[in-house]
Amino acid sequence: MNEPNTIIKLEEVFQATFNDQSLKLTTELKSSDISSWDSLNQVLLIVEIENKFGFKFNSNEIETLTNVKGIL
Repeated sequence: MNEPNTIIKLEEVFQATFNDQSLKLTTELKSSDISSWDSLNQVLLIVEIENKFGFKFNSNEIETLTNVKGIL
């Protein structure tokens, strides 16, 4: 995910998944920074990212998706 608008598109996914339009992404943002980033929302986030960007994470990648930097 290296296109220029990636962070903007990803931010939209995060805002929708966590129902927080004020959420701003940085590469340092991690799961512990968002109180509603639990296991259920982790699954929803992954599915929404896959749908938005048109690819699938493999199981090894999913285990490391606990921060924005890991997603990018």
